[in-house]
Amino acid sequence: MNLKLRILSFLSAFLFITNTFGAINLTPNAKISLLTCGPGSQIHAFYGHSALRIKDPALGIDHVFNYGIFSFDSNNFIYKFSKGETDYMLAGYSFKRFLAGYEVDNRSVFEQDLNLTMHERQQLFNALQENAKPENRVYRYNFFFDNCATRVRDIVKNNVDGTIAFRTESKHNKTFRQLIDDYQGKFAWVDLGIDLVVGAPADTIAGAYAEMFLPDYMLEQFSEASIIKGNNSRKLASDTKTLFLASPEKERSWLLHPVTIFGVILLIILALSLKQLKAKSTSPRLDNIIYGITGFIGIIVFWFILYSEHPAMRPNWNILWALPTNFIFAILNSFKGLKAKLKWYHKFSAIWLALFLLFSFIIPQSFNPVIYIIAMIVLIRSLLNVIQLKQLRP
Repeated sequence: MNLKLRILSFLSAFLFITNTFGAINLTPNAKISLLTCGPGSQIHAFYGHSALRIKDPALGIDHVFNYGIFSFDSNNFIYKFSKGETDYMLAGYSFKRFLAGYEVDNRSVFEQDLNLTMHERQQLFNALQENAKPENRVYRYNFFFDNCATRVRDIVKNNVDGTIAFRTESKHNKTFRQLIDDYQGKFAWVDLGIDLVVGAPADTIAGAYAEMFLPDYMLEQFSEASIIKGNNSRKLASDTKTLFLASPEKERSWLLHPVTIFGVILLIILALSLKQLKAKSTSPRLDNIIYGITGFIGIIVFWFILYSEHPAMRPNWNILWALPTNFIFAILNSFKGLKAKLKWYHKFSAIWLALFLLFSFIIPQSFNPVIYIIAMIVLIRSLLNVIQLKQLRP
């Protein structure tokens, strides 16, 4: 367990102990607000963050309840995260510490006071304290449907006297993939990796309610929503206040963008292949590297399809171009005695990839632009081998 998690666990336990020895009754001046934090540069912070602030000056309370606590130090964290078995937890700790952390990370923080009655504030505060108890605070994280933002939305929704009327029509009409692309696009290599493993379900339209898995969209919805009870209606949240505004980040160089890098590789492979076509030669070692890399990508994609609990991982039609069999072929093709018996695979690969590139537009999944470049690289090498084998045929 890392230091940050130890501190937060201690503070959460402190709130629990306080509640155990005597229920805390908020005073009429208490306020509960939604905190929305801007994106960060670490992968778990790309999409921003949401939390609830409880402030009661008369009782000396100014705490944040945060559903986004986890530890990188837990056993097999990367494996569990990939498999969709990541557990997050709720912790309560001081607002001062919370805000300071986001200032250090240069991440904006916005606040919306919730327009709750005294009874609703007390009810929500009690629910948060109950949820922060050690036996209740851990939950199975689901990026699209059960995360730090949706947990905040749901606990507020479940503790008002009446019904929260959120906007039902989306202003954006974007798929889940398009929504997250808006945040991870500037981290192009990470964006490529996520597009490789996230499958077709991410290409469905999210809709107004589901969009609130992203904190910025929840801020927007809270600012427009109303609490309705009978014939009475009141706004859910006040106008947004800026607690900290991050300074602008530097523009990232397009020279290091994966489209640029793979585009240059494509041109080099094309030039080399044309030269070899003229010379009636091939590069088996280069072919094995290209087949091997794409095959290995296919194995990773296949693993996510089979074993990941993330709901958006299957079906994943990246498996159509990143064939796991490429990896097996690359190994077998490195043995001289097997090359002649495996010549047919080049023809199969060329036909298969040509069909993929021609008909990818009807596949119900959006592909990263780099995927098309990689597919063309493999297609070029497959075609070269097919042509050369015909020319060398007696």
